[in-house]
Amino acid sequence: VILPVMNGYYNTIYEGIKNVLIRADYRVELIITNDEEELEKNSIERLIKGHSAGLILATCQPYNTEVFDRIEASNIPFVLLEREVYQKTYNYVAFDNYHSVRSLVKGSKLRNKRLCLFAGIEGFRAEDDAVRAFIKTSAEAGRDNIEGDFVRTPFAEGSSFYSAVSFLENNHTDYDCYLTTSKNIMKGLKSALDTLRPGKKYKIICLGESINDCFNQNEEILFTPRSPYHLGNAAAGILKDNIDSPIVFETRQLLIRDTENLFNY
Repeated sequence: VILPVMNGYYNTIYEGIKNVLIRADYRVELIITNDEEELEKNSIERLIKGHSAGLILATCQPYNTEVFDRIEASNIPFVLLEREVYQKTYNYVAFDNYHSVRSLVKGSKLRNKRLCLFAGIEGFRAEDDAVRAFIKTSAEAGRDNIEGDFVRTPFAEGSSFYSAVSFLENNHTDYDCYLTTSKNIMKGLKSALDTLRPGKKYKIICLGESINDCFNQNEEILFTPRSPYHLGNAAAGILKDNIDSPIVFETRQLLIRDTENLFNY
């Protein structure tokens, strides 16, 4: 299992993966890349040479198709988490950010509000899906200047803070609500708002990283309900099926939706 970092979110995904694979008598090895492409490539090469049974990874190089052609040529089954490889169709599991953002923007509570989206960097499908949904749904609602109402930022809290500071210093719109695609991005945005606009009321809705997030006591921040443990289970289940039946197995792409009824905050 190759993950970019080991925070609460990815740790829960990893626990979900282990739950399935260890029960099936597989030994699970974890590799953390810190989103370093060379480390990811070297790790994949070592796993190929070691004849690993299978691989689950959140890649930091979705445009580097050569790496994934190499895995495919080795006949090692693999599943991509949240970050799909450009112009390729492989096993893929992610939360359905397109549906989540579209449901939020269309919802009755936000329909006539001025909204801003903070999403991760371009090239990662889950982030790109969130932006596509925001643009499409905002346009359908007749909102103008949509291109100025979303920000792409690195995922780290510090990086998102500086991205938010730069945006807020150059954009003086009083947004009713900010949407964010991860907790780290939310934390960076919140710090920037508290620093540059102290005393101003705001609302942030974050695509959740744990079902428990939904029960936080902060009135300024709301989370959509999702279970990374379930996502890990699903990825491991697909990998196990692929390993068990390589000849008849057909590539699967699974998008997991947030719980609908909790959008009505």
